[in-house]
Amino acid sequence: MIGIFIALSLLILAAIVSGNNLSIAVGSLVGSNVTRRDAAVLIGIIGFIAGFFIGTGHMEKTVSLLFPYNSLIILLVIWGSILIFVLAQFVRVPISLTMAIVGIAIGLFIRDGRYYGFPVVFRISVMWVIAPIMAVVFSYIMMKVLISWKSRKVWRTASSMKIILIFLAFLSSFTLGENTLGFIGAIWNQHVIVYPSVVLGIIIGSIFLSRGVLKRVSYEIYSLNYSSALVSLISSSVLVEIATLFGLPLSNTQTLTSGILGAGLGKKMRAVSLKPVVRILLLWFISPFIGILIGLAL
Repeated sequence: MIGIFIALSLLILAAIVSGNNLSIAVGSLVGSNVTRRDAAVLIGIIGFIAGFFIGTGHMEKTVSLLFPYNSLIILLVIWGSILIFVLAQFVRVPISLTMAIVGIAIGLFIRDGRYYGFPVVFRISVMWVIAPIMAVVFSYIMMKVLISWKSRKVWRTASSMKIILIFLAFLSSFTLGENTLGFIGAIWNQHVIVYPSVVLGIIIGSIFLSRGVLKRVSYEIYSLNYSSALVSLISSSVLVEIATLFGLPLSNTQTLTSGILGAGLGKKMRAVSLKPVVRILLLWFISPFIGILIGLAL
């Protein structure tokens, strides 16, 4: 019976995560007017599912170090993460699944006096610090380069840029599915039912739960054009894929939002709206601490 509850809980978590993170994958397409929202959602769904089936295996070792395989603990961890994501949906801000779950893991370590998982927590935390900085710097430099090349014909060809951006949005969806959703699948990978549960959750969340955060990332942080969308997608996809290859869950919200910020700074500072950026940064810091409190209470 508890297995059924876990499967349903994974479906709900996958739906919330997909809806919250769709903006990270395809928000640039909508913000730069490359595609309509419906087309962007379809691209995101396909990328999420493809990445999920491949990424679950990469995350198994990390998950085994973070959480003991105990059905009740797994169920409580999933619902603790759901509570944090409900907060994110309420304020329409994308937050990180890894931050929420790792926070819960730290709370469990402290509660149970277990310390063997802290090395992997440390590596993940280092990535939380390094990745946003790298995304900002990389996007800033790329934007400056593209601005200096603006007279070249390739950057004046809108159709070419659209094709490139659609491919990069799919790649971003794939890496996000491989990393974040693969991390979800690895939590309970011993049961085949996890796959249809997560896939159904991806479809439901992407279609019905993505509108608020998609609007915030696409339009409210920075008014995207083709070049800024391109550099932010490249920086995010590269960083997330590198982290996945090392089996580390990386905050996708950090990399893409930081990439958008770097692109905006590379073009002109006044193009960036700092208020939603500050709001997102605050939840990045708050969500792990909420997770720790939930882990202590489990």
